[in-house]
Amino acid sequence: MDPNARKFNAGPLEYLKKEQMREIHSAALEILEDLGTVVHHDEAVQLLKSGEAHVGEGNRVFIPTALAERAVSSAPSRITIYDRNGNPAMFLEGRNVYFGTGSDCPHLLDSFTWERRGFLSKDVADAARIADALPNRDFTMSMSLATDIK
Repeated sequence: MDPNARKFNAGPLEYLKKEQMREIHSAALEILEDLGTVVHHDEAVQLLKSGEAHVGEGNRVFIPTALAERAVSSAPSRITIYDRNGNPAMFLEGRNVYFGTGSDCPHLLDSFTWERRGFLSKDVADAARIADALPNRDFTMSMSLATDIK
């Protein structure tokens, strides 16, 4: 074993008690049913409507608690994410944790000029090369929105 490697035997982090999680879940269901959410995808709106959701003005969808609960209970217990070669790379299940870059940042702090500016396509390529070289990341997301592409 590598003498510099650390082994962690800590139990799972618990930020909330079960009762607090139930309260948050219940509040989320109440928001979906009473206030609704605006859905910007027409096919999703139609699917929700066929599943007994009410669609109001501006595609505001009011999702009944029973529909939301059915959706949660029908979600798969595992989702496999594949790498660019089609090999399984991450298993989204249980307590698995993966580390990677964020996505869709509109601005960057230029490391040469210290100027806050929009990402350019060159910056996107540079960021991808840097992320690809990082040894301790599991995935790379787009990280930015290039402003020089029309």
